[in-house]
Amino acid sequence: MTRLMCRLGIYAALCVAVLAVAWGTGIASFPLGVPGEWTWARVNPSEPLGLALAPVLVVAALYVGFVWLGARYIATCRRAGLAAWICGLTLAGFAWLWVAQESAPENYQLSKAAWILYYRGSSGYFSEARDRAADWRRYLGSYEQKMAEGDVLHIGTHPPGLAIALRGMLGLCRSAPWFVDLLEATEPNSVRAAFDELQKREPLSRRDRAVLWLAALLVNAGAALTVIPLFALLTTTCTRRASWQAAAFWPTVPALVIFLPKSDCLFPFLATTFIWLWLEGLSRPSRWCSFGAGIVIWLGLFLSLAFLPVGFLALLAGFWNIRQGSPPGAAPSDGQALSTGRSQLTMRESLAQLIPAAAVASVGFSIPILAAWLFVRINLVNVWWLNFQNHAGFYRQYPRTYWKWLLVNPVEFAVAAGLPLTIFAVWSVIVNLRAAPYRRFGHVWAWLAMFALLWVSGKNMGEAARLWVFLMPFLAWFAGPLFESQRRPGTNPAPAAISARADGSAITDSTWAFGLAAQLVATALLVTQVVGFHVWEVLPVVANMPAP
Repeated sequence: MTRLMCRLGIYAALCVAVLAVAWGTGIASFPLGVPGEWTWARVNPSEPLGLALAPVLVVAALYVGFVWLGARYIATCRRAGLAAWICGLTLAGFAWLWVAQESAPENYQLSKAAWILYYRGSSGYFSEARDRAADWRRYLGSYEQKMAEGDVLHIGTHPPGLAIALRGMLGLCRSAPWFVDLLEATEPNSVRAAFDELQKREPLSRRDRAVLWLAALLVNAGAALTVIPLFALLTTTCTRRASWQAAAFWPTVPALVIFLPKSDCLFPFLATTFIWLWLEGLSRPSRWCSFGAGIVIWLGLFLSLAFLPVGFLALLAGFWNIRQGSPPGAAPSDGQALSTGRSQLTMRESLAQLIPAAAVASVGFSIPILAAWLFVRINLVNVWWLNFQNHAGFYRQYPRTYWKWLLVNPVEFAVAAGLPLTIFAVWSVIVNLRAAPYRRFGHVWAWLAMFALLWVSGKNMGEAARLWVFLMPFLAWFAGPLFESQRRPGTNPAPAAISARADGSAITDSTWAFGLAAQLVATALLVTQVVGFHVWEVLPVVANMPAP
């Protein structure tokens, strides 16, 4: 009981710390970023804090209760039951994200989709799709020349995937008027009011607003759906129960609520799907999984260069696990013994397993690149290189202080991912390294190497909370082994059995539940005080817009 109260006190202190940082009062009255270069803004809530928090805290309690109930049955249910629980977790996560966004100050609720997705200052892909990509074949064919112009902002630093996706949505809504009616009927009051206000000031048709709302719904759905590949990824190293408990943290990540409906919140779904397919292709082995991994990483890179580090992570994690003779995908069922792995392979044996899977994935990656060149004459490899150069040009136009961001970015990342989840992940890594420094933990070493390179490279000096959101699901993967509830018979303490160690490192269900609740509360507090968009710079014409 003493230990439980101590841990509860720690999580309560974390929530208070997050609240102090968010509100910026007292000793925590400091900018969220680097003044003069980039800072996240605080705003004054448009209604009393208790009134704003009441609905979201009710949903948070229901979410914890649902996940707790699922943890009791997930280990023993059959395949259909498992699918039902995972679908339920996805829907619960979607509901939490919806209500949590609605608890934000006025104009930063779900209504923010109207101006974030419409205006070029905050995004630009909708305007690009509507005004310049009507002929999408010609648009893609001239995209290299467009990138060569050297735009260092949104469009110039991104491949054409987002604009093409919105072009497809525009075509869908044009050809299906009934779908426009359906989308309009699903708009909550805050969204409808925002669109009505925007329509008074901009040439916004019913079809346009339907597309904007559809894009927002799809990104919200993608963020919630990430629990499916994340759960599958977790089951490669953990039992079902621990995988469920860890995956449940994903929808509670503060960055999701703050930055939805930006496309960055969709990238974790693709990143976790890619890593899962890649590791499954190695462990089975399955050529179809490897081929699918190639397709998914191409799709990710068609949307954003953020997937370059994910590809590096996949190669490094796959090689490390093969080298150690314990590839992912062989996690025990609940209650079964955990294998200690094969003996370490030689470099030649490791490459002999890795190269065929990489070759098949390369085929899946290359086919759409070749098809794009043959049908629309776009050299995607050159586009990516131009995007990379334009991104570097951003810091020539907007200089940043390297050493300051070197200090700020890890702190910003930890808060944006949620301090309870970050602590669980770090705790799990430390305990696992004590038990088995190398076996079955190559994915952590790979992620740390990738994160370190991204961190010291200075490629993201500012907005790490948004730009690095694709890295955040992997914290749940690292935390998963910490939630294992029973020791595997006949084995030494190992990553999938650390909670039963006699050294006091066990994670009880109560501690896990308190951590999940603390994560939800901290997210709710952040959302009421911190916003992820400089709306007064992007859209100063909106009436009653709260200023920092």
